[in-house]
Amino acid sequence: MEEINEGDLDLPLFDQLILDPRTHFNIEAEPLVLDSTNDFKLQATPTSKLLRFLHIGSEEDDLKVFNVARSIELPNVFETAAFELIKDGKGLEILSTLVNMVKGGHQYVEGAIPYVLAVCACSKVAKVKQEALNHVGTICNRPRMILEFVAYCEAISKSDNEKTGWGRSRKRAVQKWYGNKRSYDVAFAVTSCATVNKWNHRDVIRLCHLNPTNSLCLKVLCM
Repeated sequence: MEEINEGDLDLPLFDQLILDPRTHFNIEAEPLVLDSTNDFKLQATPTSKLLRFLHIGSEEDDLKVFNVARSIELPNVFETAAFELIKDGKGLEILSTLVNMVKGGHQYVEGAIPYVLAVCACSKVAKVKQEALNHVGTICNRPRMILEFVAYCEAISKSDNEKTGWGRSRKRAVQKWYGNKRSYDVAFAVTSCATVNKWNHRDVIRLCHLNPTNSLCLKVLCM
């Protein structure tokens, strides 16, 4: 698959991307298959694995708590259900599912949604990458989630390319998250969740090269 550079994304269309809310994934019945011991068992599909990860923090059958605050031990991104679905051309359905979960108030494990969003934002599929970055503000609706998203993107990029770096589109997505907020909302964000896995808001703001305008709190953080 051709390598996609974030700097090559079509920035004029960045704000015009709209997800179809009807395309989100729903819980589906897993097919029964005959295993090597001649017993029937449920076979997990990529869709069911993704939903399982979002709800309980693991694609496996056993329950695991996925919490970036304690550890950022990421699953191999190339073996995740999200990566497989993107490869099958269903990346936009993943993003619609994330938007639906956040807006619908559905239960999910802390850290799971920002991780899946980061997988999409680091995708080599330009449309999926662009849509993911365009919806950072919608999906990361809490201060903790933007820090988790940045941490996951850095970890995934490093595991893929053995280096990190922010393209223009990723910088712009994070800039909009902070820049669209009033001083009070920024102050609430930086005080309610100051640090996640050694990432803090001041570091993120500096990395995205945000030029504060109306927010006094942002001006203080950028000093």
